Amino acid sequence: MLEKLLEMQTRYLLDSKSFRGYSKVLKQAVEILNNKKILILCWLKYTGKTELTREIIKKTKSESDFFYFNPYLDIFWNIKTHKDLMFLMDYKIRTQGNIKIIILEDCNIIQGIKTFILDLYKSKNFKIIIIGNNIKIDWVQEIELFPLNFYNKQKDDIIYWWLPHVRIIPDNSYKKVILGAITSDIIEKEVSLPYHIKNQDNFRKMLAFLASYTHPLSLRELHRLLQDHSINISLITLIEYINIALTTRILIKQEVYDIKKKSSIQTQTFYQFWDTGIRSAVSDYTTHHYTNLLACEYISKDYNINAWKFGTFIFDIYATKWDEQVWIIVSHSQEKQEIRRLARKLSKVPELTHRYVLVENKEKLAMRKFFENGVQICELDECITHID
Repeated sequence: MLEKLLEMQTRYLLDSKSFRGYSKVLKQAVEILNNKKILILCWLKYTGKTELTREIIKKTKSESDFFYFNPYLDIFWNIKTHKDLMFLMDYKIRTQGNIKIIILEDCNIIQGIKTFILDLYKSKNFKIIIIGNNIKIDWVQEIELFPLNFYNKQKDDIIYWWLPHVRIIPDNSYKKVILGAITSDIIEKEVSLPYHIKNQDNFRKMLAFLASYTHPLSLRELHRLLQDHSINISLITLIEYINIALTTRILIKQEVYDIKKKSSIQTQTFYQFWDTGIRSAVSDYTTHHYTNLLACEYISKDYNINAWKFGTFIFDIYATKWDEQVWIIVSHSQEKQEIRRLARKLSKVPELTHRYVLVENKEKLAMRKFFENGVQICELDECITHID
C-alpha cells in the first residue's frame, strides 16, 4: 500500500506538464534552495507551482532523490498526522534509498505539519520545498508565482485566460467549463478543508457579490449589502472569509489613497481578484474588468497598487514603484467629450509621472489627437507596454 502511494506521488510530480516559462523564477528558486535550504512557493492555485517544482527537480538533477507528498493524492487518507508522514518518508528511504529534497504540497491539512517541517529543517539533512498558501513560516523566503501576464494577441479573451491551464484552451465555451471546475477546486482545497468552512455556499456568494461590485466599501458596508441581498453572514465570519480569500490569493485588497492627505482611507477598499477568469466564473462572462486586470499587471511587476481620491472623485489605479507614479482612469464611455473631460480632470492632479485615460477602442471615438494636457488617451495594450 505504501509503495503504491509513493509511486503515485512521484509519478504525479514528474508527469506534470508546464504551460508557461520559468526561466527567471527557476533560477531564483534554485539559488534560494541552495543557500537557505528551504523555500515556499505560493500564490493562487493553478498558476503552475507544481510544474515549477518539477523543473527545480530536473535542474538540480534530483529525479531519483526527492520525496513528494500531496494529501489529495492519498485517496484512502492513510497519512493524517506528521507522524504518519514521517513513517512514509522513512519507508521511502529504507526501500528506495536516500533523499535530498522534500516537497510538501497543500499539506496544511496534515496534523502537526509545521512541527514536521521545522524538525526536518533543524536536522540539516534535506532541502525543503513547501507548495501552497496556508503554511506560513515568517523567516522562510517565499516565491510568488503570479498568473500569466497580458499580451495583446488575443485581447478579446482577457476575461478567461490568465491561468496557464486555461489559456491554452482554444474554445471559450470549454474555458468556462474548466474555470468553473478550477474555482470549485480552489474553494474546496484552499478554503473549506484547511479552514473548516462549514458553509461553502456563503463563501462563494460573497465572492460572487464582490465580483459584480465595482465600488469601494468598508467591511461593515459589505456586511450590510450582503444582508440586503439575503446573504446572511455574521460580521465576524465575513471578516474571517475576507482574510481567508486574501491569504489564499483569491482576492487583492486595493485601498483608496487620498492624494491631498497623502494617506490611505482604511474604510474604502476595492476587492479585486487575482485571476479575471475566476472573477468571471463566479459572476458573469461579459465584463472585461480592466481595473482588475491592471491591478494584477502592476502588482506582478512589484508596484504598490491603490485606487485614488482627488477631492470628491475616486479613480481607478494609482501605481507606485520607487520614484515612478502611474495614474489611470478607466472609461467605458464612447463619447469623446467625456473622455477629454476625464483627461482634463486628471491633468489637474499635481506631481504625476504617467497619466492615462484608458478606453476600450480609440477608433470608435473619432478623435484626431490622443493627448490632453499631458494625459495620454490609450487602449489597454498601450497602457501596459511601459510597465517594467
